Amino acid sequence: MKIDDLLKSPGEWVKADGPNCKIVMSSRVRFARNIRDFPFPGWAKKAERQKLLGMIQPVVESLPEMADHFGDSMDNISAIHKQVLVERHLISREHAAKNVGSGVVINDRETISVMINEEDHLRMQTIKSGLQLKNIFKIIDKVDTELEEHLDYAPRLHTILADLSKDTETFLQVSDLTELECLVLPLRQKNQPVLDRYRDWFESVEILSLERNVFRRAAQLRADFARLKTPDAIHLATAQQYACDQLWTNDDRLHQVAPRLARNVLRS
Repeated sequence: MKIDDLLKSPGEWVKADGPNCKIVMSSRVRFARNIRDFPFPGWAKKAERQKLLGMIQPVVESLPEMADHFGDSMDNISAIHKQVLVERHLISREHAAKNVGSGVVINDRETISVMINEEDHLRMQTIKSGLQLKNIFKIIDKVDTELEEHLDYAPRLHTILADLSKDTETFLQVSDLTELECLVLPLRQKNQPVLDRYRDWFESVEILSLERNVFRRAAQLRADFARLKTPDAIHLATAQQYACDQLWTNDDRLHQVAPRLARNVLRS
């Protein structure tokens, strides 16, 4: 399907025929997934992004849910067509700015779209008219499951932590800063169940205090590595100060600064 064929009629979600559509215009659920052993798109080289696109796009296009679809690399889509896709909530503004090595696949009803190499390797969504969150969650969950059968997903963090709990020779330590960063969003959203889970978890691990020497080390790291942000410098300085064997992260910048210490656990 060509993009002009896709866009010549409005998407299903704007037809205002879904449940409770007089009150709720649309429902949308998004998933984000990444591929094992590949850097995040923002840090990947052009050749790596192109390899990922060539790996992911044919799999997405082969799904039964995408039998009739539009799919292309972002560098082949015109600026005006990108803008229309943004306005129809089929791609993000950030993805519209992408070019070589990024792509999108959209089904003919515009209820399912998959962005490839946006902030994550896969950003998939389903959107429908009215209030039907449970229904569309089932749809995108099925798409995600089908993709996982053909793509080597990076492990999810809860799986890593569950495996760690079985390892009697490995001990997890975190800093006060880690706890601070984790609590901000649930506090802002007043999400008490998530707050309780975080607080229970932090009670179960050793907390490393941020002493003055940590901040001095962080200052030196910031001076030596201009791209290193202050929170990342503090995390790295804490691991150095307490002689940790590894610093677990999902940020390749820390690995670039301290390759023997920092480990991107979502790529391992």
